[in-house]
Amino acid sequence: MKPKGKKNESRARLYIEAIAVFVILALFLFILAQRINSAAKENIENRVACDLGVSAKLISSKIEGFICCIREKLIYSATQSEIRYPDEQKSVPKMKELFESLADKVGGVTWMDTLGVIALTWPDTHVIGQSIAFQKHVKKTRATRKPVISAPVLSVQGYKAIIIHEPVFEDDSVWLGNICALVPFENIESELLADVAKIDAKAFIVDSSGEFLYHPELAPGTKISRAFPAKSSEVLTEMLGKTPSLVSGHGIFIDHTGKRKILGVAPICIGENVWTIGVYRGTEGISAQMATFRKELYFAFFCVLLIAAIGIIVLTSYSLRKENMRGATDESVLKLGENRLRLLHEGFHALVSSANEREALGIIIDNTRIAGDFDFVCSLKIDDNERTFSLATVSYREPSRREEFLEELGKDVFSLKFPYKPEHPVISALAGGEHLSLISPEQVASFSQSLAEIVGCLLDFFKVPRLDVFPLRAKGELLGALVTIGGNLEVASPKTIEPFTDQGAEVLHIARILRKLRQANALYNDVFQYVDYGIFLVDANLKLLSFNRVMEQFYGLSTEDIGKQLTEVLPYINKFGHESNYTNVFRTGRSITTQETSFIRETERRFVRTKLVPIFGAGEGVQRVMTIIEDITEQRELAEELRETMRELEVQASTDGLTGLYNYRYFSEALPKAIEMARNAGAPLSLVVLDLDNLKEYNDLGGHHYGDNLLRVVAEILKEHESPGDTIARYGGDEFVMILRNTDLTRAENRAELVRSNIVAYPFQDEEHLTGGNVTASFGIAELTAEVADADDLMRRADRALYRAKEEGKNRVCIWENRY
Repeated sequence: MKPKGKKNESRARLYIEAIAVFVILALFLFILAQRINSAAKENIENRVACDLGVSAKLISSKIEGFICCIREKLIYSATQSEIRYPDEQKSVPKMKELFESLADKVGGVTWMDTLGVIALTWPDTHVIGQSIAFQKHVKKTRATRKPVISAPVLSVQGYKAIIIHEPVFEDDSVWLGNICALVPFENIESELLADVAKIDAKAFIVDSSGEFLYHPELAPGTKISRAFPAKSSEVLTEMLGKTPSLVSGHGIFIDHTGKRKILGVAPICIGENVWTIGVYRGTEGISAQMATFRKELYFAFFCVLLIAAIGIIVLTSYSLRKENMRGATDESVLKLGENRLRLLHEGFHALVSSANEREALGIIIDNTRIAGDFDFVCSLKIDDNERTFSLATVSYREPSRREEFLEELGKDVFSLKFPYKPEHPVISALAGGEHLSLISPEQVASFSQSLAEIVGCLLDFFKVPRLDVFPLRAKGELLGALVTIGGNLEVASPKTIEPFTDQGAEVLHIARILRKLRQANALYNDVFQYVDYGIFLVDANLKLLSFNRVMEQFYGLSTEDIGKQLTEVLPYINKFGHESNYTNVFRTGRSITTQETSFIRETERRFVRTKLVPIFGAGEGVQRVMTIIEDITEQRELAEELRETMRELEVQASTDGLTGLYNYRYFSEALPKAIEMARNAGAPLSLVVLDLDNLKEYNDLGGHHYGDNLLRVVAEILKEHESPGDTIARYGGDEFVMILRNTDLTRAENRAELVRSNIVAYPFQDEEHLTGGNVTASFGIAELTAEVADADDLMRRADRALYRAKEEGKNRVCIWENRY
């Protein structure tokens, strides 16, 4: 017993320590509450900002899809003959039909000719005939003859719109004009941006020059610096800078009114135009949430502080009662507390790092033996496949006695397996969570004779009256048992052993799960690693989780890429805008197959088709997305070869084999189309027919190879004087025809005279032996007028002019006149 003075001194010191602990704990809890409050506010703001960023991307995708839908309709319409060759009777119904199919998206559809004049339009027909060639987007499409999408402009119809141009070509790639759609910008403002109202937010759109196309509070054309002051926020400056570009993200900023706002931005790519859409909202709602959260937090703080005070009082009282306990008991209790903490560290480390459960169980039973001061501890485990018991690990207070015990037993205990009998009283009791004390081998003899021999040997060897068996149970299932012998009876109680049996059960439970995972992983590797497609997994933040050997060998991924952003390791994902597809899969839970895309790999162009497949968690929506990449380069190359072969066949079918000019078949189809286009556009058109005057005599002079060379030379002369839009063909024998678009009678006569003089001046071999001394040709010309009925009528007029040139002495140009 301690002297009374020392007891009082020890008690006073204990009180002081308890008060100091309470004050430190209170201060720590207060600081923690403040940190939690700050972190909660930041977390809520970040979550709202992230949602706004996702909303911005979704609206961006919707706008791009909105424009893409219109372009697809225009591309299809550009292939229809009624649209290619505008005609008031045939084309107007088609234009009306096109407009009605897009009525909810566009304000009108227009056909613009090559001069930039509106030839047809619907429904605003009053602008037909107006020239729009001065407009910037029209100049661009006339110069490039490629698809063009304008920035918002004031259209001649009288409203602000985006103009989508889709070029129209003839079969021989001659540009005929553009089919256009006028998309009122108010459709994008009201209909598409209305989605933000559903999330209690607002939106704006900024063009590439840094001016607002739309803002709910500022006028169009206002610079972004007006709404976003230079010191608004570092996040906003990083996202937008002075001029918007291909950016996306979210953050906090101070707007033009000085209020704090949350913002998410995303790019909108419409043709060559790059806009930025921003979705934002105020922080008022978050402040209201935080006020409620702070009340709950501070209430929890005072409750925890009260519980801590009660706990300190109880512990202090308990410490005072234990002040007079024996030193050995104090030492054992202290040792038990230390070992529990060490167990939490070492045991769980073993669970993660061990190849099997034996090492982890070894650490646990060593700690059990030390904590209870036992002579001997061992663990048994149940094999869930074979339904048997076996020895897992053992621990001796005196390791040297191990060999003595095994020699006395005369068996290799680790090789023994005992039958698992769920109906046996011992197993039933353990399965029910009971602690058993075995005092004789007969208690387990009916269970297993070998086990009875071991129990008897243990009791005799350690000279103890009993051994204790504790169940190892997890999730209500018996997984094994813990056996102890000897020990400090004041410490080694079932309550003392409970933390160790819980940890031992967890080891066996996790080991069983790991075995099942390894089996599942083997099957997963067979499927995932050895297919011929590239496969990889990403999480909701588009971070790479895993990939198969195809992605490693063919696309150059490595283990260092795990955890990186997908667009960083596979740039083509971002280049073709696939990032929005991943967002849609996570949002909708539906698979997406992307269109065919291509990229360069080691100077070689590869074509791929990609499928995105959602992988769902346990009732938590889409957790990951699996991407399957199919390389279709070979199929694409075969398709290209087939198309090239078809083009060659088409060329052969429409080309004269000797001269390389178009043949009669092509000319007979081209002339009616040229006449229809000229009449629709109100443009001039002339037809020239020429016939060589002395081909037969030249053939007789040098043979047919002389004549063939003559025809080839004449074809080359015709090509030298060809203008864009002309069609030159060999009509048959030594007769040639020229369809001259946008060419009146006077210019056609000058062209024909130039060709005639070039034929006369060309030094053909041995032509000096001809009757006239030169190779010559006669020409007949007819112009398209209102009196011309059709293509046959125009050809007949040109032929009559040619006959007259022959009758008047050949080697001349004659024009058709009514008197013929």
